[in-house]
Amino acid sequence: MSDIITIKTIGLDKLNNYEYNYFSEQFLVLINAATAEKLHVSSTLVESYSTNVNKMRDIAVQSRTADETALIADVSKEAKSLVIYFFNVLRSEKQSPIAANKTAATGAYNALKPYSGLYNLPQRQQLQALRGLATDMRKPAIAEYLTTLGQSEMADSLSDVAERYAALLEQRSANM
Repeated sequence: MSDIITIKTIGLDKLNNYEYNYFSEQFLVLINAATAEKLHVSSTLVESYSTNVNKMRDIAVQSRTADETALIADVSKEAKSLVIYFFNVLRSEKQSPIAANKTAATGAYNALKPYSGLYNLPQRQQLQALRGLATDMRKPAIAEYLTTLGQSEMADSLSDVAERYAALLEQRSANM
């Protein structure tokens, strides 16, 4: 009685880019050593495989970091510091002994509180939240509160940061 030999599948899906590249190159070496004619494979298939192995070697390890990423991080930090500063002003003015400031800070804080943690959102959501905050800050009732607190220019600052942020995100998307 003879042994039955089963061929096991190789786990190519478990290889990383370097290992898969190396495997493909060594497989090509074996094909070339055995020659296409002896393997009963067309030479165009071998040439095509060789071309694909060369392409794979070229694209296996590429930097996927866009040039805009560092600029986006800087603008994001700027937006975060503006939002934190603004809400810190509102929180401190809520404790003010001056009644007008206390009322204005309480009204503005209650209206804008949903935006207080916007810097923790993903980039596109953060952008929309920044735009929403700037829009809400321009509403007449909230604008009056901000004027009382001396923060009327904050809406323009946030709007400017949001537009720079949007431009960089779009530029990065277009370049990838």
